Amino acid sequence: MRTHLHETVQSARGGVSSAPPAAPLLSPGTLVEHFRIMRLLGRGGMGETYLARDSKLGRRTAIKMIRNELLGSREAVAGFVREARTTARFNHPHIVTVYAVGDYDGFPYLALEYLEGQTLRQRIEERFPSLQESLRIAHAVAQALVEAHAHGVLHRDLKPENVIIPADGRLRVLDFGLAQKLEGSEAEPGRDGLSSTLPPPSERPGTLGFGTPAYMAPEQWHRVECTDKTDIWALGVILYELCAGRLPYEVYDPLEMGIAVCSESPVPPVDEHCELPAEVSELISKCLSKAPDQRPKADQLARALAEMLPAARSTLSAEQSPYPGLLPFTERYASLLFGRDEEISAFVELARTQPVLPVVGPSGAGKTSFMQAGVIPRMREQNSWVVLRMRPGARPFFALAACMVERETQGSFGVGRHVLDVDGPVSEERESVDVQVDGVHDQRSLAAQLAASVGQLALELRAMAEARQSRVLLVVEQLEELFTLVDDERTQRAFMESICRAADDAFDPVRVVFTVRDDFLGRLATSQLTRSALRQLTVIRRPDAERLEEIVRKQVAAVGYQYEDTELVRQIVSEVSGEPACLPLLQFASQLMWEQRDKLHCLLTRAAYERMGGVAGALR
Repeated sequence: MRTHLHETVQSARGGVSSAPPAAPLLSPGTLVEHFRIMRLLGRGGMGETYLARDSKLGRRTAIKMIRNELLGSREAVAGFVREARTTARFNHPHIVTVYAVGDYDGFPYLALEYLEGQTLRQRIEERFPSLQESLRIAHAVAQALVEAHAHGVLHRDLKPENVIIPADGRLRVLDFGLAQKLEGSEAEPGRDGLSSTLPPPSERPGTLGFGTPAYMAPEQWHRVECTDKTDIWALGVILYELCAGRLPYEVYDPLEMGIAVCSESPVPPVDEHCELPAEVSELISKCLSKAPDQRPKADQLARALAEMLPAARSTLSAEQSPYPGLLPFTERYASLLFGRDEEISAFVELARTQPVLPVVGPSGAGKTSFMQAGVIPRMREQNSWVVLRMRPGARPFFALAACMVERETQGSFGVGRHVLDVDGPVSEERESVDVQVDGVHDQRSLAAQLAASVGQLALELRAMAEARQSRVLLVVEQLEELFTLVDDERTQRAFMESICRAADDAFDPVRVVFTVRDDFLGRLATSQLTRSALRQLTVIRRPDAERLEEIVRKQVAAVGYQYEDTELVRQIVSEVSGEPACLPLLQFASQLMWEQRDKLHCLLTRAAYERMGGVAGALR
């Protein structure tokens, strides 16, 4: 065992060759099967990655050419291709799709889905994720491991460089199974170019053919057979790093790393470096058990992580309705908002770099619920936010000022800490605020200043962010009111200019979101500034029948109930599917059924549905 450890260390110490880089294997225009090479994306330990165009399907593709010397014999090449083809059969949302596996001029290659985004390493170097973000990341990786392990494929080199966070926000793991046959790689990690982001990660320990030292399990150092528990160790190290902001062993000499990992002493507990819930600390410790059989399996780990996510923890009891009726979902109902996870993930990722974010969709599509119960809670997981919510009403600048000035009035519409919430047009008699701006402005004078200068809102929101040491999110809901309730074109233009100018840089502490009906989209383009803001639209569509069924089932299941029979759910959905206001209708009918539920058997019954005359009868 000791000999194997030293062999491993000597391989790690080989370092990066100082020889000048060789010319790329492929030049632009080269045809690899039906993939036409466009340009080199990057070089890494396994070889070179190119951007290519699929000449059959027209889509962009990443072509990964594998260095022949890493595979050695013809038998090793054949084994590599076999395992790569197994990986190509994966169809999982958190695994990079392999389109094709082949051989070009003696070099094995993989054709992969092309993703624009960051590696997890680059995201960590930008900022360490919050605890809830870290749990979401680990859960996604664990789900990918469940799929791969079910097919008998191990990763063996799981690390932040092999986890991609693309623009759609859906995390992907790459390079499954590709480390099995490799030997003695000495190149830099994370430089394969599968992400289009150009800045390279900082220097870290070298990559071996059988893993990367900081993430290698004891059995890898001893060069004994790897199992599915080897990948669990690596994921445990990643989660440790995300939570603590450091690795379990902060040593960069391979010999010291190998000795520490292979010692009989347990891994230092993560809660020595940070405050964590006990359940999270215990789970990380189990993943980093020195004995593989004491680590959880991937499916056990995925279930444990899922139970720690906010979506798994409803704030409602079994006797509280999971349906808001005709009202939109609020943050209180965040754990009951189903069917929008892909849109939420993509929007939150977009908000990382986009200062002004329009949300467009037809009436009744759920734009307000998407923001209140989907986006805002997810953004709170990442940062501290002061959230200002408003509707323009007939006096948009007055409504805007009401979000920003404290008044001692009856009833506050704030939803949780840091939330300012104005539901509906604000009048002089009805003001609702939770935060005071500089303790100076009153509502009238601030409204006048905002109307007089289109740059004033930007100054006020940045002052608020600085005073509160927080980020500020301004959400303007139902922006179509600016055109239905306001007749003055100058006010319309000034208000649009103000909210679009309020955030204008990716590094701003301010974000502005506005929701608007799609039939008003053309009226928003009042200037070059507003037209520019409309370039990054998020379109919210009405759910189809399949998605509506998912929503209905999961909402009631979240509070321990179910529908009496499957056909009842389909019948309810068929009544509302295709209707412009399908979501409000569905929630309203379900709310009435809930009121007549069978409490003894925890059922929503067909008898209750028939008594109310179906959806149409509920409306009557």
